[in-house]
Amino acid sequence: DWEAYGTGWWHRHWDEATQAEYVHDFYTLAFSKECVEAITWWCINDNDSFVYTGGLLDEENNPKPAYFALRDLITGWTTAGQGETDAAGQVTIRGYGGEYKMTVTHDGQTWSGTVHVWEQQEGEYVIQMSGDVTIIKKRPGL
Repeated sequence: DWEAYGTGWWHRHWDEATQAEYVHDFYTLAFSKECVEAITWWCINDNDSFVYTGGLLDEENNPKPAYFALRDLITGWTTAGQGETDAAGQVTIRGYGGEYKMTVTHDGQTWSGTVHVWEQQEGEYVIQMSGDVTIIKKRPGL
């Protein structure tokens, strides 16, 4: 009986603050491991959770501290920035794997699009802008 005995113990009685701390620590540890590709959170709200008070949202679908802890971690793991090309027309970015929205401006022309960066891999893209035509391609072998 989860309600009668509580949901557990993790260096103190389990409550919303303990759940948020656990989410922060567990996701941080998992994110640091190269072999972890995904994590599943079973039952998003407390109403449908098979673990008493195990959701990221309460029974009325209001975010709990664990939700905000996870949101803040994901925000911190998001890469954003800008750069200018060097004399050879190249710019290097370093970021986490995923989709990147990019905008390139050269001689009054602008290209906007998305490129994919694979986790734990180096990649190189070539963007050629000429008149009304923009070509983007991944270098062979990368």
